[in-house]
Amino acid sequence: MCTYDDLMSEVESAILILTKDKDFVFQQINNLIVRIGYNPVRDGTKNIHDIYYDTMDDSLKKKKIALRIRVFDVNVYKITLKAPKNISKNYTDRIEIEKSWSKKSFSDIMTELRSMGIKIDKDEVYYDKDPKKTFKNIGLKNIQNKQTIREIVNAVNKDSGQVEFEFAVDDTMLLLDGDTKLSFSELEIESKRERSVTKLDEFVDELTKDPRFRFWPFNKLETGIAVNYLFENDLLKQNIDYDKNNTLLIEGFNKIANLMKSEFN
Repeated sequence: MCTYDDLMSEVESAILILTKDKDFVFQQINNLIVRIGYNPVRDGTKNIHDIYYDTMDDSLKKKKIALRIRVFDVNVYKITLKAPKNISKNYTDRIEIEKSWSKKSFSDIMTELRSMGIKIDKDEVYYDKDPKKTFKNIGLKNIQNKQTIREIVNAVNKDSGQVEFEFAVDDTMLLLDGDTKLSFSELEIESKRERSVTKLDEFVDELTKDPRFRFWPFNKLETGIAVNYLFENDLLKQNIDYDKNNTLLIEGFNKIANLMKSEFN
């Protein structure tokens, strides 16, 4: 049986974007990429719908494991499993297994979950082409829905032409209970080559010199769970923690961070 170290890693940093001036954001990204010695190359826009699941007793949350279905189009799905390996000052190193939805990929993910100590008894018998039906059949619960518009800038090595970093600007909308929606913007910087990992510290340190960028040590699932908890308990206030357009403000992020650092997390 494989260990965590045998599985593919996702090494990335997350930075909150505390401005609505996207021209400024992309100019800062481009300037940084050039200054570090790479070529900035835009790589289009993606519309993403993510649905996260857990067992009824929250066993995935307790182990900080994320199980996700990503919807790209009608009936186009990917299944993703993430689990923490190491946390550094400016980035996290996580296991990431992502596969197109199929009976085999579903079986593979269930096998990995069992290897991580997660007990799910019913699986292959209840497989369906629709992953949402499959997860319902095996007794998992939907714990988060979010929609993201992602704009990507790649940092390309001038000599090899290879992508070494992906800068993803995400406008994310958390779909809470009822019709409530809260949104925020975040920059995810992912290292695509192992030898480039040490540069993540430099990227984060440079960007966060400007107060419109703030390093964020929590992933989107953790952030969403905290937002939902605060909102359900009437602890997020409009015009203080989020604006009239339901966009989270710095005061709201401070509440989220304080909650995540408490026993809640």
